[in-house]
Amino acid sequence: MNRYLLIASAAVLVLAGCNKPGSGAASDAAAASAASAAPKVDAVALAGTQPDVEAQAPATAMFIENIGVADMFEIKAAEIAAKKSKNNDVKGLAKATSKDHAKILDNLKQAIKDSGRADLEAPTQLSEEKEAMLSDLDKVPDNLFDAMYVTQQITVHGDAERLLSRYAAHGEVAQLKSFAEKTDKTIQGHLDKAHDIQTKMNK
Repeated sequence: MNRYLLIASAAVLVLAGCNKPGSGAASDAAAASAASAAPKVDAVALAGTQPDVEAQAPATAMFIENIGVADMFEIKAAEIAAKKSKNNDVKGLAKATSKDHAKILDNLKQAIKDSGRADLEAPTQLSEEKEAMLSDLDKVPDNLFDAMYVTQQITVHGDAERLLSRYAAHGEVAQLKSFAEKTDKTIQGHLDKAHDIQTKMNK
């Protein structure tokens, strides 16, 4: 008999022993003893007590970097839209975003200055991701430009709005919290407009 058959036979014998008449009470007692010895499980912990990441404020330096980069991206994307788009709604959105984001970037720099934090500064160049998005926008065929532009607008403004709302609620620097609260309304307006344009284009 090989070892696998021996193991199987032993398992059958153990199970048979557990099911003998009169052994129920002993088995129940053993089970109760084992259960009492087992470590207690915290139901709350199992349900999840980790803090909601979305509810936390982003780190201030990261917040500044991402919002500043988004502003610079919007200004450059608007320049491309002014040249390539034939859609009046898209051109209108581009004009509004260019003007508003130039002001937002200035307000961000002023908020940093007012905070007195020498360790904080606005970004001066785009991220590789945003550079790639601009490259795609510049190279896309004219007949596909408006759809790509509006999709990018929804993505970038959506990300910015979430960062702003979180920092406005939980940020650590008062001047930047105030900036975030005021700016969030403008960004939400851009986002709503982009959604409206996309819906109109898809009809």
